[in-house]
Amino acid sequence: MWRSRQVSGITLVPAGECGNGVTRLRFRRSAARRLEPGVLARQSAIALLAFRAFDSREAARSFINDENAALGGRPIEIAGSSQVGFTVVSEALVDGKFK
Repeated sequence: MWRSRQVSGITLVPAGECGNGVTRLRFRRSAARRLEPGVLARQSAIALLAFRAFDSREAARSFINDENAALGGRPIEIAGSSQVGFTVVSEALVDGKFK
């Protein structure tokens, strides 16, 4: 076992441990709720469709992230919420309603 040692007033301790031998986590776990895999898959797919449908990246980002009155919300959230929402947003993109 590697022991801590004193070097010119600074105690050297192995990473992940403190001076008293207690092992600690190196990173804090996030308190944020994780999205379900289906949500991430639908959001990724709708983003890809938007980038293909619009001429510029900025136009696609604006469509995805801004409120859309015709759809009733932000397309990225609508598409991620359910398969039905994904279908509504993807059909709007494929039909070219928002270009």
